[in-house]
Amino acid sequence: MTIDLSATYTAPLIPGEPPRTFSTQVRERTTRDGERMITVRGLIPLLADRIDAITDQGDRTHALNALHGAVIVISDRYDAEWDDAPEAREGGRLRTTYRGGAAGITVHDVLVLAAALRTQLTA
Repeated sequence: MTIDLSATYTAPLIPGEPPRTFSTQVRERTTRDGERMITVRGLIPLLADRIDAITDQGDRTHALNALHGAVIVISDRYDAEWDDAPEAREGGRLRTTYRGGAAGITVHDVLVLAAALRTQLTA
């Protein structure tokens, strides 16, 4: 499965306002101590199928707002501080700022996306 990182999604964040077009940005960097980090912002287009499956307009708007600022971080380093964090997997190698709360989109869903992105981006 290839994830289309150039996909966009258009919708209003606030009902009655003009729609906005959301896109995904991927940045890779190496920290001073040698940790390789990939940051993925703009998760809305990557979760479009889940967003579109939300039938209630209020719930869909809530999901858009909850995901709007969410980030995925893919790291090549284990960090014990992330071991028990619900928003991380594999000792922080996969983590997100998304805290859940949107109908039909769980933190687990975002971390599954993070794992698929890691596979695609590090291949």
